[in-house]
Amino acid sequence: MKLQKLRRRMRKEKIGALLITGRPNVRYLSGTTAGAWALVALDSQFLLTDSRYIEQARQEAGGWDIVLTEKSPFKTAAKILKDIHPRTVGFESSISFDQFQELGKRLKGKKLLPISGWVEKLRVIKTGDEQELLRTSANIVDETLAYALGIIKPGKREREIAAEIEYFIGGKKKADTSFEIILVSGSRSSLVHGKPSSKILEKGDMVLLDMGINWRGYCSDLTRTICIGRMNSEQKRIYKIVRKTQEEAIREIKPGIRAGVVYSLARKTIENAGYSLGHALGHGLGLEVHEHPRIGNASKDIIRKDMVITVEPGIYIEGKFGVRIEDMVLVGKNGAELLTHSPRHPIEL
Repeated sequence: MKLQKLRRRMRKEKIGALLITGRPNVRYLSGTTAGAWALVALDSQFLLTDSRYIEQARQEAGGWDIVLTEKSPFKTAAKILKDIHPRTVGFESSISFDQFQELGKRLKGKKLLPISGWVEKLRVIKTGDEQELLRTSANIVDETLAYALGIIKPGKREREIAAEIEYFIGGKKKADTSFEIILVSGSRSSLVHGKPSSKILEKGDMVLLDMGINWRGYCSDLTRTICIGRMNSEQKRIYKIVRKTQEEAIREIKPGIRAGVVYSLARKTIENAGYSLGHALGHGLGLEVHEHPRIGNASKDIIRKDMVITVEPGIYIEGKFGVRIEDMVLVGKNGAELLTHSPRHPIEL
């Protein structure tokens, strides 16, 4: 089905063969996790890989012709294309300029057409199997947060806690992180994508923890903001605004609504409270932690059934603290289903 949809687009755009070099896209189309490129023609498909991965590709990519590459994969692709005789060859525009030059040199006489986002747009709709993998990834990140709440304590360093969380993910859950853990505390919690430091957690600190799990290639993403001790009145007020914004946004998500509209509603709620939403409201999840659609300002992406997206409003007060709450949702026929189920009420340790 995936290849059928891609070939329909190829026929419409009059492209006889398409070279796919992005690793997540190759995996999506072929099922292999091996290092490989995909060459898709209108009636055949090839995986180009070297001796390190050829056995793995043969095991994982049923229905594909597995081709051992020579010194240059472009040279191998050129040999295959000589037999196929396509007039126009498409290629993913994310290749480097040097690679583009080599491609042109190898394919003299062919019309080369850069394409962008074709496979990524197929990936936005998650199959039943993909949804199950994402559910499992979401369950593991919930379990990881429960573990983290038991080790976040005054006197410990940010880096120390982040390392313990990562060890739990790899050791206890036999999974990987989908991105570097964000764990920042106190005045550092206003750093949207701050890295764990040697700062020691203190009573009264807000701790912003953003983490994700990679489970068999599929990524989850969860953020919670935790207080060491009781929140003060300002912290409570900000937390309440962020939680209200997220709840309202989740209620608005349904098939057919424009992502930019959901973002605008969330921004309006935060601005009416006297603050600003300094980043996008969310993003798609799948083989990568950031996929289409983008739930951001002026986004024209349309929310569709079977998308998996995040909803993550935040307010950040420089030099004081920040609050972000992030959950994963699956878009159903009538609205959004939460995939992450960690507590969203104020967490005070």
